[in-house]
Amino acid sequence: MDQLGGINTIKRINSEIIGILRYDFGLVYFSKITLDKIDVKILSILERMKLKHRGTTRWRYYTPIESLGFGLRSSKSECLIELIKLYKSTRDGSQARKVYKLFDDKKVKSKRMKDQIYNLSKEYKIEIEEIDRIINNEVDVAKEIMEKVNKFYISKWKELKRAGEIIKGFQDENVDQKITSEAWKECYLNKQLMGSAIAMQEGASIVGKKLAMVRKDASFVKCSIYNCENETLDHILSNCSGRRKDYIERHDIVGKQVYKALGIKYKLFKHYINEPVTIRNRNIELYWNKRMVKGKSSQPDIVLYNYEKKEILIFDISVVKKKYLNKTFKDKQEKYNQLGLNLKLIKNFNYYKVIPIIITND
Repeated sequence: MDQLGGINTIKRINSEIIGILRYDFGLVYFSKITLDKIDVKILSILERMKLKHRGTTRWRYYTPIESLGFGLRSSKSECLIELIKLYKSTRDGSQARKVYKLFDDKKVKSKRMKDQIYNLSKEYKIEIEEIDRIINNEVDVAKEIMEKVNKFYISKWKELKRAGEIIKGFQDENVDQKITSEAWKECYLNKQLMGSAIAMQEGASIVGKKLAMVRKDASFVKCSIYNCENETLDHILSNCSGRRKDYIERHDIVGKQVYKALGIKYKLFKHYINEPVTIRNRNIELYWNKRMVKGKSSQPDIVLYNYEKKEILIFDISVVKKKYLNKTFKDKQEKYNQLGLNLKLIKNFNYYKVIPIIITND
């Protein structure tokens, strides 16, 4: 598990810990206190791995990956799902022996199970009427319950003053949630880097000089991983020489999503290929990370030639701190304007446009 990235670590926990517990939820009585202790223990494992820092919200870890969370499964929600499944299955007697084998009185067991279902549903603010509807109708129990549970996690996350800004920003009508979600799913950063970045986003950790003052130890001023420079948020997210490979990977994850969206829009491929390449059809040519002419500032991330409209689109991507968004946007436009003019003359096209794609890492 040490070699896995942050999101893959969560998937491993879901399969190896929650997966094993899932079998026992209908056979052995788990009180709410016991389930809480299991969840706390799992979160403490993430803290030991430095994927989660003390003070960061647990709600983001339980939120599904599609909504910028980690998709960690809670023992309480899984227990609720399994209990409802078993309760429904006992009504036709098919699972009666399995469910009641530890109890002589089936009615006592049935009432106890239903009481536990109602108690756990209150945890997620699911109305009893909704639980009764799920029990009494032919529906996908896991899907129905997880939809409601995930809404609960997101609402709890949004309530937080600083951490909640992340999910609020993601749900903004101007944000392309699909592309953002796809980029997050493919974010295979190491656990320690991902954990540190999230802690700083949420204001849950202090670094560098502030940490050195708290600990009364000057060694904490330097980068905690590579000891190369004074540790600041800018340094960790963008300027650490030892993390350069991670920054390139992060940049390419965003770029590949843009490349994929363009390929689908212009019908260059039906199924996305893992590694972007130069690809063309009758009217469109799409280039990835290619030097277009000799000289400086001639290798943007993506260039698209549209022969039908006689236009050139130049895309270049940066991941920067929020306060540098406007400056980086203007710098990118100035950097590639001359390239656009040169390509326009070479191709004898009518139009070119430089499209900087700037994403904040705050």
